[in-house]
Amino acid sequence: MVSERTFTDAAYALAFLLLYGLVATVIAPQFTAYLRVLAALFVSISIFGALDILPALASGERPLFDSESRLYSVRGIVVLISLVLVTAVAADRLRATTALSDAVVTATGFVVGVAVVLGPIVAYYWRRAGPTS
Repeated sequence: MVSERTFTDAAYALAFLLLYGLVATVIAPQFTAYLRVLAALFVSISIFGALDILPALASGERPLFDSESRLYSVRGIVVLISLVLVTAVAADRLRATTALSDAVVTATGFVVGVAVVLGPIVAYYWRRAGPTS
């Protein structure tokens, strides 16, 4: 069943993607493509974080990044963009420094991306779950 929260999360995700695309387009063209992606991601996360923090601070409450926050709603998109970025950078570096085939470079880049981006997330939840004895 689709809840109101699902529509809210989808609206936040759409707004984040539009903001991200706009920021990535506006950023100075003299930067490399990877640096523009990283800067656009940072700026977009900062704006969404400010949209969560400022109303809480204005009302005198402590800002929380719980399941009701905008950042919580877009965490999957941020992870996906980060995974693609790290994979692309790793594959590009491998392509420039080795003579491996494109299939091997892409697969290795993806493994590096998964390890760098998803590794800490898995480790966090694994540690948070604690011992299962």
